[in-house]
Amino acid sequence: MAPHRNRLRVRVRSFVDKHVLRFVAEGEARDMIAENADGSERCGEDGKPLEACAVRLTRLKAPLTDIRLLAPERQERRTTATITRSETENNAFVHEGVRLGPLDSIRALDSATSKVELWPEIHDDRNVVISAGKAHGVIVADIPESYLNFA
Repeated sequence: MAPHRNRLRVRVRSFVDKHVLRFVAEGEARDMIAENADGSERCGEDGKPLEACAVRLTRLKAPLTDIRLLAPERQERRTTATITRSETENNAFVHEGVRLGPLDSIRALDSATSKVELWPEIHDDRNVVISAGKAHGVIVADIPESYLNFA
């Protein structure tokens, strides 16, 4: 039997401080930089070029060994204006008939249920939100009548 050869692993560097975050396979790295194996631009099913989330750091003809993300991988701080996946799961655990495990936190469950219950009143104040039949964050502008009489 032939000896196993390790595949080339590509270093994924941080957008913020250029440190290595993790190693990925070459195929995944090419997906991230939207590039084919020959260096050409990768296109989607509709024929349009794919949007890259990373940039290649190694030379084009050299083996792909380093890429750098184009944006931070995670938010710097958690916003309270969104309901996260874990909060929706915790909200689902509270309903009757679901057994809690030893690692489930009662405090996390309580905060998730209160956040989901209060969401129609407390919402994202930076964007237009329609919640519980009310529109929040809408800016009303005065429109001249000349724009309204277009007939």
